Amino acid sequence: MNGVASSLGVCLLGDCSYTWDTASQPQATVLTHLLIKHSVVIATIDTVYDVPDYCKYWRNKINTGNLAVHMTQITAVMQYKEGPAQYYLKDDTSNEDRNLRYKLYQDTLDRVLVLHLAERSRVFKLVCLFCPDTLQAVKSSVCQHLSELHNFNLGNPDNTVHFAEFIELLRGKMKEGKCFYCDKTFRDYKTLREHMRKKFHKKINADNKEYDKFYLVNYREFGKNWKSLEEDREERSAEPKEEDDWTEWTEDSPSVQCLLCSRTFRNLPDTTHHMATQHCVYFDKLIEGVAYYDQIKLINNIRYSVEKGRCPFCQINEADFTSHTCSTSSKLDMSVLEDERYLFPALDNDFLLCCLVPEEEEARGEHGGETTEGDWRDGLKTELEAEG
Repeated sequence: MNGVASSLGVCLLGDCSYTWDTASQPQATVLTHLLIKHSVVIATIDTVYDVPDYCKYWRNKINTGNLAVHMTQITAVMQYKEGPAQYYLKDDTSNEDRNLRYKLYQDTLDRVLVLHLAERSRVFKLVCLFCPDTLQAVKSSVCQHLSELHNFNLGNPDNTVHFAEFIELLRGKMKEGKCFYCDKTFRDYKTLREHMRKKFHKKINADNKEYDKFYLVNYREFGKNWKSLEEDREERSAEPKEEDDWTEWTEDSPSVQCLLCSRTFRNLPDTTHHMATQHCVYFDKLIEGVAYYDQIKLINNIRYSVEKGRCPFCQINEADFTSHTCSTSSKLDMSVLEDERYLFPALDNDFLLCCLVPEEEEARGEHGGETTEGDWRDGLKTELEAEG
C-alpha cells in the first residue's frame, strides 16, 4: 500500500549510513535493518504510506544517542539472548508523528488519484504473462486478454493503479517460480503452471498485502485496506435495524408554522386563520391561480425573506412582522417564481408544503374546495408510510 517517493531510501537514524533501493527492494528491507541493527520497530506500519519519506523526516531528528527521547523503550526477554533485550518502538502517540503519517497519506492519495486518471487512457506496451504476445493496449484490453485467453482475472481494471508495475511484479514472481496465490516456490515454470492450474491458484490472493498497493480501494480511508473496509461494512449490516413502529404514531405530531412568525398550529385552517387575523395575509388568495410548483417557490421565498428580516412584500427590513404586513400590500413580486432555487425548502419538515394540492388532484376533483384537516393529514401519513 506504500507509495514510492524516490529511488534511494535512507535509515531512520541520522548517524547511520545505510541506504536501500526503493525501486527494486520492498519496504521490509529497511524495517529488517532497523530491527537487527538498531532494535527499532515502526509500530502500525500500515498507517505509514510512504516509508522512505517517513524515514527521511525523522532522520533529521533521531540518532542512536537520543532514541529514548523520540521512541518508547521496551524491555523484552528473548529465548535466544541472555538477559533482557532493549527495543525502541516508533509509534504515533505523539502529535508530530500522527500528523506526519496523515500528511503522507494525503500526499500519497493525491499522487495515486493523478496516476489513476492518467492510466485510464494510457496505452501500455507489455508482454503477456502467459504467452509471447506483446500487448499494446489500454488497461481494460490487457485485462481482457489475460481473462479471456488465459483465465487470469485481475479484477476491474478501473480499480487498479500502478498497472505496469503490477504486471512486472507478477512477472518477477513467475521467473522465480513463485505462485501468485500461495507464494510457494517451484523448480521450474512448467511445474508452477501445472500447480496453479490444478489448485485453482491462477488468481491474486486478496489477503496478500503485497498487492494492496495496486488497488485503489486500499487508499480510500486512512489506515484501512479493503479487508478492514469490508469488515466495517459487515458489522454495520449485522447491527439490528430498528423496524418502523406505527403504533405510537399520532395525528397530532405534525405542526404547521405561520409564514410570517414562529407560531405553529395543529392544522392548516388554524394556521391560515392566524395569518389572516394577525398579519393580514390571506393564504388562499396568496396562492390563488398559482401553479403547484410555483406555490412551493412562493412559500419558500417568503420564508427565506422573513428569516433574513426582510418583508417579502415590500422588501423593507423589519424586526417584527406582526403588524407591519397589515399596513402594506400583500401582493408578491411573481418574478421570484422564475428562480429554481426556491424549490428547495427553506424550513426543515415544512408541513405547510404538504398542504398544497397538485394540479392533477384538483383536476380529478379529489379536493373540491378548501383543503381540510383530514385531507392534508391523510396525504402526509401516506407519504410517511411510503418512505417507511
